[in-house]
Amino acid sequence: MADQADAVDPGSAGGASDGLDLPRIKPRILRQEVLGALRAAILANTIPAGSRLLEAEVAQRMGVSRAPVREAIRHLEQEGLVEFFPHRGAVVVGLPEREVDAIFELRAIIEARATANVAGNATDEQLAELEGLIEQMRVVLPSRDVEAIAEIDLRFHGLIVEWSGLTLLRHIWSSVDGLVRLRSYQALDRPGKAARAFLANAASSHIALIDALRAGDPQAAAKAAREHVVDVPSMLAGLTDGKSGKDGKSGKDGRAVKAGTDGKAGKAALRAAP
Repeated sequence: MADQADAVDPGSAGGASDGLDLPRIKPRILRQEVLGALRAAILANTIPAGSRLLEAEVAQRMGVSRAPVREAIRHLEQEGLVEFFPHRGAVVVGLPEREVDAIFELRAIIEARATANVAGNATDEQLAELEGLIEQMRVVLPSRDVEAIAEIDLRFHGLIVEWSGLTLLRHIWSSVDGLVRLRSYQALDRPGKAARAFLANAASSHIALIDALRAGDPQAAAKAAREHVVDVPSMLAGLTDGKSGKDGKSGKDGRAVKAGTDGKAGKAALRAAP
């Protein structure tokens, strides 16, 4: 029933005119929009670590029912961006510095195995799709659109994991997706020569992976994938000041931290969300 309430019924709003030719909004599309808006606000730190995501308040501010908000928050929990605490509910969490290397090491293991599985089996169409993503990345790089760059990068790696057929590892890979995005946003959204240099090489660094897949050598492909991923933490660390979100706290204890203490930043972000 909640999903039906989320959909737009062109004939139910006070006897709307028959001349209005409007499409019905599918509930799943609405859920994705809510998820995208919340994720973007968290990654941009407009909803900072430590902020509580109150289902009813989020729904009211976004002008939707609670059902898509509930599903979006649960999805963010799966991505590692939100954690549930007793008596507090959903709380936005950060990524502690001590766990950064572990997250990328886990990702390197998964992607090395996935890339090895795909090597020698990738079709010309699949390789062309990966090359197309590199071109897309080159197009958006000059604008420093961090969100777009991260989306394309994760799409590139996600396709390889998907094509590998490793269902369980794909699920684990997806579970750290949000944390990888968070770390990338924290580093790449800062001005400076180091960030510009990293962004400039973002596209070309993926070419070695395509070459390894095309060569059909599983061991070489695994090595290329592992090196590509494990190099990221050190490069990103060079772009940060080591304080991770200025206050250095992750909000993992469920307590609001600095900007999130009174919830003003989070509320402002929700008001601005579509």
